Amino acid sequence: MQHIMNDQGTLNYQGLFVGRYGISYHHYQGADFSKICFLFSGQGAAYPGMFLNAYQSVNIIQQYFNLADSLAMKYDLPPLSGYITDTHTFNKTKLPIVRNLSLFTIQVALFNHLLSDNISPKILTGFSFGEFAALVASGIIGFEDMFDFLYHRDIFCPLENVLGVMIAINADYNQIKNILDHKDNYYISNLNSPNQTVISTTKNEVRSIKKSLSRQKIEFKVLNLVPQPYHSPLLKTVASKLSDYIHAKPIKFRKPRIPVLSSVTHALITQDNFSITDIYDILSTQIIKPVDFINQTSKLYQLECYSFLEIGPGHIFSRFVDDILMDKEHKIIPLEFYLPESKSASKGSNAASKNNPFFSLIRKTISKLTGYEIDKISFEDKFQEDLGIDSIKKANIIVTVLKETKKQHISKFNLSEILSIGDIINLLENPQKYCRVNDLSIQKESFFKRYTIDWKPSDLTSFSKPADNNTNSYIIHLRDIIYKGNKGEKNLVSVLCLDETTVKNLILIADDQMFDDNLFMSQNFTFELNKLIKITKYFRDFVIQQAKGPDTKSDINIALVTQQESHPFNIALGAFFKSLKKEWPRLFFKHIRTTCTPTSNELISLVEKEMLNPGQVDVCYMNYIRYVPWLKTIDDPQAILNIGEERVIIAFGGAKGITFLLLQKICIQFQPYLYIIGRSSPEEKTVAANILLLKQYNSKVDYIAFDAQNRSSVEAILAKIHKKHGHIDFIINGVGIEISLLLSHKTDQDIEQELNSKVLAYVNILESSAKYHPEKIITFSSVVARFGNPGQTIYACANEVINQLTIKYNRQIGNLTAISINWPPWDGVGMTANPAILTYLKWMGVSLINIDQAFELMSHEFNQTQYEVVEYFDKQDFYKYLFRLTNYRYFQPLLGELNLGGYFEKDFSLKTDPYLLDHCIEGVSYLPAAIGISMFSCIASLFSNSYMCLKDFHIHNPLIVYDSPTSITIQMQEADKHFLFTMQSTLIHFSCKVFEEDGTRQEVKVNQPEFKAAISPEAIYKEKGLFHGPIFQTIHYAWTTDQNEVCGQIDNSKLIPIYNIPYYDQLILWLDTAFQLLALSALIQNQVMALPISVDLIRFFPKDEISSQITLTPSQVFINEEIIQGNMAILNQANHILVQLEGIKLRVIR
Repeated sequence: MQHIMNDQGTLNYQGLFVGRYGISYHHYQGADFSKICFLFSGQGAAYPGMFLNAYQSVNIIQQYFNLADSLAMKYDLPPLSGYITDTHTFNKTKLPIVRNLSLFTIQVALFNHLLSDNISPKILTGFSFGEFAALVASGIIGFEDMFDFLYHRDIFCPLENVLGVMIAINADYNQIKNILDHKDNYYISNLNSPNQTVISTTKNEVRSIKKSLSRQKIEFKVLNLVPQPYHSPLLKTVASKLSDYIHAKPIKFRKPRIPVLSSVTHALITQDNFSITDIYDILSTQIIKPVDFINQTSKLYQLECYSFLEIGPGHIFSRFVDDILMDKEHKIIPLEFYLPESKSASKGSNAASKNNPFFSLIRKTISKLTGYEIDKISFEDKFQEDLGIDSIKKANIIVTVLKETKKQHISKFNLSEILSIGDIINLLENPQKYCRVNDLSIQKESFFKRYTIDWKPSDLTSFSKPADNNTNSYIIHLRDIIYKGNKGEKNLVSVLCLDETTVKNLILIADDQMFDDNLFMSQNFTFELNKLIKITKYFRDFVIQQAKGPDTKSDINIALVTQQESHPFNIALGAFFKSLKKEWPRLFFKHIRTTCTPTSNELISLVEKEMLNPGQVDVCYMNYIRYVPWLKTIDDPQAILNIGEERVIIAFGGAKGITFLLLQKICIQFQPYLYIIGRSSPEEKTVAANILLLKQYNSKVDYIAFDAQNRSSVEAILAKIHKKHGHIDFIINGVGIEISLLLSHKTDQDIEQELNSKVLAYVNILESSAKYHPEKIITFSSVVARFGNPGQTIYACANEVINQLTIKYNRQIGNLTAISINWPPWDGVGMTANPAILTYLKWMGVSLINIDQAFELMSHEFNQTQYEVVEYFDKQDFYKYLFRLTNYRYFQPLLGELNLGGYFEKDFSLKTDPYLLDHCIEGVSYLPAAIGISMFSCIASLFSNSYMCLKDFHIHNPLIVYDSPTSITIQMQEADKHFLFTMQSTLIHFSCKVFEEDGTRQEVKVNQPEFKAAISPEAIYKEKGLFHGPIFQTIHYAWTTDQNEVCGQIDNSKLIPIYNIPYYDQLILWLDTAFQLLALSALIQNQVMALPISVDLIRFFPKDEISSQITLTPSQVFINEEIIQGNMAILNQANHILVQLEGIKLRVIR
């Protein structure tokens, strides 16, 4: 090939190719993208687990964190590396400083990693907190000196958000000035981009500012995770302390190796203009100086920085650069390009892209459905922690996004695994990753029956939960909160301000002096109801205050103590606290009723014993005998409902929802006079359409608009209807408002509205109708009154008030006129008309009642005369509702996590469960059958109000455990008079049937067999002996009997903990020892090894005392070449049975 240069500077090529090709060379006039600016991101970008893959793969990053961990130790901080590995739970008061120091460390480490790869910047700059890493990277200040400074920067700050908060607003500076010009107490803190400004303000101004912005339809987000009102004069005291500190401390400053554009002064610091005084000013005033990132970015561009590499997690600040420079030539270089590939990086790049259609849709959906004005959502934003979005709202977002993207077919996924915005995107792009639960399109078959709650005797078992010696008990009289005002409130606050590491039993006494018992007098009722409202508001404020406190491991146990026949408001507080327990993980709650009046010491002793029983939430002591509630089936014959044409029905709240559907059924079958009372105008679209529909079936339908909370209106309409017809036969009450919000998010108005709308209306109906003697007053309540529900603390309380008022009213008039129905969730009606709530309940696996089932059940109530409060249940749901009230969280090390569907999920691996290395056969570790039995036993004890026994326990496939995790679930399914438990991964490993037995159990004592010959423990665990390692070498003493059966003893003090749950750690090793002793019988006689394959019956006696020495005695042992079988009794020192195993079968393996 030849090339010839012509006179115009163009090269002409000749040679192997046909034709001539001209290439012109000209001088490039555009941006020089080789000049890179390193942009260190601000503190809002940090999150646990950031850059985990880089930390694990890059040596220099590990070195920096080794140094940071040693420095942290000096300040009594936990190791910062735990923030990156996400393996450490940080105290809430220390979390902000740990987060900041971790971000600073990773930024400096990443900078040095880039330098080692010959990636050099022209200029350094930082956004807000990133200023400090930029100063270190430039060489101006050393890493250790800056670490010390940043530690004191946080230490000098007050507790989180005491001085104020920051709010990100989707508006520019001028818009904000125009909207908030009348506000005195706010400051412009960050000019992030032309589209976003951040202000700082005092907490008192937040509500007013939010209203002003909402009025103008301006999007905003309160930055709850930012602990201080940074870059504002609100922190001037902190700035003063920092100035004094750095001037008193000898810090060695150096000229910069790399120029730095300061976010504080907006000046470029170079070797030529370097001034120590300027650095002192930057360090001391950075915390109060506003950030003008628009000006900062523009100056960088003027300095011919056209490429930007963001050093920190995410891409938030790179997007600000895009927004500022817009169409100007510039380039964003992804940091991930220079790091080892990681899941988080690949996820982040997808989610962070402005062009990702899923990301844009999710943002719009969140803004539309939640009311939160959110800007610049990052991939790492988590629903609960970052955005304050609860599970139902999260479900609503997901359902809407699936619908908008036409991906409704994606239904087999676990909602509990969708934690962040990025998880939704990954669900849409990789749905099979999340498909681990049943298909929601397969409707669960339901079997609803009518039940009532009855009480049956039940022993108190006290050692299924470990006793906590670090527990203190305090008696609080709730009447003090009502009558003593601040003094009563301070009593509870002072208790909680004691040692934060101490578990507290708060014994709340709700006595009958709290409320006037003469409720059915209109002049008294509102006054008494306001007392109940005051208590709920107090505990709302209490929860908010607790959330601000240190994030310690201490828990709060609340025991509400009332009389068995107590005031309706006292009993209803039980429903309130049950809902609160489901919202607040630190809380365990019990409602203890009693017919006697114990002394303070007796009460404390009783409560402390009850709190050791994690499964029974409602208990009653009647004449010192312990009772628990149970579902009693109402076996009525098939309902025969006949409502004649002259009958008069008045339905309150009947123009919409479930009441309307039931009235529609009545109108189709019968034509009574039907008067529907509602608050909505008759012209309201839904009301008008529904009334028109009813009149098509029954022309005698009339709609009257007024609020049943107005007593005189109720009296007037009842009088008018009675005067016209001479009788009122049935009243149906479906009145009520439900506001689904966590208690901490409910306003005073929300609380008052929910309670008044439900309770005041019902009292007005009861009192106003009494003189007309209707045959039945059927009012609608909810199962949340029995079990509580997150987001429905007040609604649950109101519904239980309804139930208790029903009982009280009937007793007052001496007749069963009023009936309260506790409805289960409906299928697509009422609250479940919201597709997200409907989907949420399906994820939980809860049965949903339809209109045909509901009407058939309700038909019984028009004529029945026995039951005042009736529960409609699919019995299997009873355990699902009840289970989440238990203290299952204590057993998480054993059981794993409880998912939304009510199944436990757990990972086993040799790294997380090293004890399994001691349960190894020929180099392979197997999960002991004893652990499967113990897990089943623990779950059964939690959801049962009786003793449980396990039958037909089978090992279907041994669970082999490797270094990498093996995930299992434990599923529970109700069958005929029992439950079927299974532990499964891709295979079923263990299964058993669980049966309820009587609530009381007598001690069973057996005699130990005769001693024949001792067996040395050293002879048991050796080559050609039992294979168990040290943890499972639990036969501390053994002997043979005349029947050549092997008995054994265990010294409990020598047992090595597995999960640090004392009883279950012991139970696992007792059970495994039982199998070992049977295997030892075969080993001694036939020199064969055997493994368990099944047990016919396992019965537990948890009422008996556990002694230091445990004896295991076999019986009916049978051995042949293939099978070993027998029974085993596990006894305490009094020879009382603790565990009874019958029909144990082991298979011979060699």
